[in-house]
Amino acid sequence: MPHRRFDLSSLSEAESPRPLKTARAPVEAASRHEPRLALVIGNARYRDRPLANPVRDARDVAWGLEGLGFSVRLLTDATLPAMQEALVAYADAVDAAGSDAVAFVYYAGHGVQAEGANFLIPIAAEITGLRHLATRAMPLDTLARELGRRARKATVIVLDTCRNEFVEDGSGDASATQGMVRSRLPRPTELVYSTAATASAEDGWGNHSPFALALIEEMPGLLVPGTRIQDVVDTVAAKVSLWTANTQTVAVYREGALPPLTLTAEDEVRRRSWSRRPRRPSRRRVAARIAAGAAALSLTVAGGFWFAAYPETRTGLLLRAGLLDGSAYDFACAPPWDGQLDRYGLTRRDWCLSLSNDAIVETGMADRDRRQVVEAGFAAGDPKALALKAMAADRQARQAEAGDDRARLLAEAAAFGRRAAATDLPRGRVLGWMLGDRLQRLDVNLRDLARDLDAAGARGVLLAKLLRESAAKSFSVLTGHGDAADPAEGLDTALSEAAASDPSGKAAYAAAQLYRSGSAFAGGEVQIPRYHAWLRRAASAGLPAATAEWLDLAPSDPALRLSETERRDLMAAAAGADDPPGLYWRARLRMEADALDGAKALRSEPTASLLRRSAEAGFPAAIQVFIDDALDPRDGHAPDMAQALLWLRRAAAAGSGKAAEQLATLLAHGYRGADGAILVAPDPAAARALAERHDLRDAPWALALRADMLRYGALAQRDPAQAIAIWRFIEQRLPAPEIALRARTELDRAWTEASLARDRAANHAFASGDANAPVTVTAFLAADCPACQRFAYDVLRPAIMAFSDPATVRFEVRPVWRDDDAGALEAALVAACAAIPADRFRLFVALMNAQAEWARLATAQERLGAFARLLDGLAGAPDDPARCVADEAARAALGRQRDGFRALPIAATPSVFVGGAAGDTEWVDALKALIASQLPP
Repeated sequence: MPHRRFDLSSLSEAESPRPLKTARAPVEAASRHEPRLALVIGNARYRDRPLANPVRDARDVAWGLEGLGFSVRLLTDATLPAMQEALVAYADAVDAAGSDAVAFVYYAGHGVQAEGANFLIPIAAEITGLRHLATRAMPLDTLARELGRRARKATVIVLDTCRNEFVEDGSGDASATQGMVRSRLPRPTELVYSTAATASAEDGWGNHSPFALALIEEMPGLLVPGTRIQDVVDTVAAKVSLWTANTQTVAVYREGALPPLTLTAEDEVRRRSWSRRPRRPSRRRVAARIAAGAAALSLTVAGGFWFAAYPETRTGLLLRAGLLDGSAYDFACAPPWDGQLDRYGLTRRDWCLSLSNDAIVETGMADRDRRQVVEAGFAAGDPKALALKAMAADRQARQAEAGDDRARLLAEAAAFGRRAAATDLPRGRVLGWMLGDRLQRLDVNLRDLARDLDAAGARGVLLAKLLRESAAKSFSVLTGHGDAADPAEGLDTALSEAAASDPSGKAAYAAAQLYRSGSAFAGGEVQIPRYHAWLRRAASAGLPAATAEWLDLAPSDPALRLSETERRDLMAAAAGADDPPGLYWRARLRMEADALDGAKALRSEPTASLLRRSAEAGFPAAIQVFIDDALDPRDGHAPDMAQALLWLRRAAAAGSGKAAEQLATLLAHGYRGADGAILVAPDPAAARALAERHDLRDAPWALALRADMLRYGALAQRDPAQAIAIWRFIEQRLPAPEIALRARTELDRAWTEASLARDRAANHAFASGDANAPVTVTAFLAADCPACQRFAYDVLRPAIMAFSDPATVRFEVRPVWRDDDAGALEAALVAACAAIPADRFRLFVALMNAQAEWARLATAQERLGAFARLLDGLAGAPDDPARCVADEAARAALGRQRDGFRALPIAATPSVFVGGAAGDTEWVDALKALIASQLPP
């Protein structure tokens, strides 16, 4: 079926026909409806890739609009000058019609988006490059500008065109016409695209496009009292989705509410007589034409069903009939799991044993070439290509922000998933339920879900078996069998079946990681005993990753502890193979025999050669030896960060969790040499991308790093609430003592910071810096405390000078005092009298620095006199200190603030907090380092 797109290399020119005869003028008097004006354009006679239906669509849309009482200007097969003249005349007429007018523009034909701009293509446009679009096509912005000069009752623009991006190759020749995107329009308005962004609109559905046919059918609805324009458009969108089985989705962009038409007695006559109007397009006639085509086709292939079927359905029919080479379509879920790659670079292990759709997408659509192969497979009806597109759309939807694009991607993923479920691809039965927003919308029949999961599981899809077992309780409730078997046992059984068919140990190792990560398949709980059992099984199969993990954990994990004999036997078994892991373990045996550490091993042959061969072949543990050597400063030289980054990237790409952690940490925070020179510049985006990689994101270090970046990273990316949620998850559920301790520390800091914010005397703050600064330093000082005076001068003052940008760090002083210390309270109240927080800050510090002149005075009158003398001439100094001391509101606010400090675990004076972290009151460098650690990298 043709689509509304074209090659821009050459287009033919045709005459612009005369405007259609307009509807009669509306009657005068109170019953008169609002002015209704329409511009309708249909372009079909392009020299290259002509279209069948736009002219017919335009004529019948114009016929329908006339029936609604619109004055219609119709152009068909229009050149650019004709389109421009028609638009100017139409815009003038709309402006002259006044603020009650309804404007309706319909365009059918080719359209293009290029570099964010949108264009309607005349039939005679000679466009061979992007630079020609501005002068040889009509920008959508021109249409919007012409219609945006004056407010009116409603503006509707309908674009029955494709919406793909214009692509230009290196020679400057245009490759293809591709669609349209949203453009600015006056309110209230509705911009309607006949298809979703990046998709193509169907052109040849009988005599009309599906969209045009639906629009014409629904037009009489505008003559029903109370029916809004937007209601009719929504119904049209639903019909198009239904008729095209969701392969074409109408996109609507609405600004403001579009009211119903103002109906008159004449409109009621129009509504009643609509079916008797001549030239009404007939669904029956269109269906008859489609049926005729199907009947002709049925002489050679499977009748009308074949004509309407999706490409992957036709592929399935041909495969079952033996008319296609079945070897090109391997859907089996059985060993060998790591045999021949399919055309997408995937194995049976990927399609059948992988638990991650994202991992399949990352391999199958890894680069532009792979994506092109997928598109070709999709067009040819390969179910695997369909599944890849479905999983990719679902992944993009999960990564997209809420809005029209996300909704479109979710709908696309769900539609593709349902199509995949109808193919012979075993994993497809699962995708029909997992993808898009089907589960979120509770569009679930548990019996049907159980049936499909059982069917996919019976064909060997491990994901289906695990989903079935993890949902066992729900199914048991549904079926009334409350004493169903323990889902955990069923989970182990499913994993055991997969491992039994996989002598490589990879399935067993995947099971170990599932239990270690606290996956939802395992009930969301970390299960260390099962993790240990599966790790042993994978290592016993000789899997290098499992062997390395066991040997790495054995010294610190009692459950995995090895005797010396067991350890050497395990190393010897790993060293027996003449592959990269074997080379590494052979080198390790030599290192132990010769008592060599990593640095010495790299300078001792033949051990160094074994390590280098293993590392250059990509074995992570061997690469780690080179990483550690590059990061080790020796003989007074700085670490070789360039070499370290080179090896870190290779190891992380090869799957080393340790190297990935080191690399992500370096990228998140950067690295400075001993002289302060930047050796590694921070790259938070790259760090976050690495920590969110599908095979790393559940690792404790990756969770911790993401929490760190959400709490202390770039300002635009900060989300303290989400960081706290991750830290709480780490503390409660992950078997990583060091990281769990860090999590508890961060949770304590968050609690302290929240307490400080809650107890702040906001209207009596003693502060220097912006209230919205990303870091707040809070010092608790008593005005008559000598240690506080030293801290303020030796530590706080240099820190303020080092971080002098008020938008970066806010410094607060919160006065404290003993209950029997009237002088310290009076000093705080006098400083609180200033109107500006920065003045309060300076006044308080001035009184604290001069405490020797008032702290020993016996009476309040003497102290107040001293305060007046000491503060004379300072900005914000009060005229009457006695009035300040009598301010009960300030006394109460400062009292609550002091009581909050007393409730903190640390309540010594002086005390200082950076955010919620306790700072050093003795060493300024320590305080500055703590402040710097909480600033964006």
